[in-house]
Amino acid sequence: MSEASQGGVLGRLPVIVRAIIGGLLVGMIPANVWLVFLLVLKLPVLQAVAAELVFLVIYVWWARGGGPPSSFKEKRRDYFRVRALSGVQCFWGVIAAVSFAATVHAAIVLLFRFEPYPATAFHQGYEMSYIPTRQLQY
Repeated sequence: MSEASQGGVLGRLPVIVRAIIGGLLVGMIPANVWLVFLLVLKLPVLQAVAAELVFLVIYVWWARGGGPPSSFKEKRRDYFRVRALSGVQCFWGVIAAVSFAATVHAAIVLLFRFEPYPATAFHQGYEMSYIPTRQLQY
């Protein structure tokens, strides 16, 4: 039985839309927990770092198929691609990651070649008083 025939709102969406929604959820949840630790829970920076690391370990464990709900355990394992990669796959994965990073950095360089960097506007309004020491603020 295909995913689309299983019903539900997500099952009726095109695969590309489901992939974008899933990618945003998987990526944005761990990326924004840091802000919750710092701004909502008001943890000191070093405690927030430790809490974020613990959260990320638990999050990866959960995404690999651990923990509840057990009804989605196999689907999470499949989506997380829990299997050993061959040497060729690792090689091309590293090539893809380096190429992506180089592309992003080249785009940033080109952006500020075409448009001057607004250094004064960038520094206006920075509130860094929540960072406890002067060394960590810079």
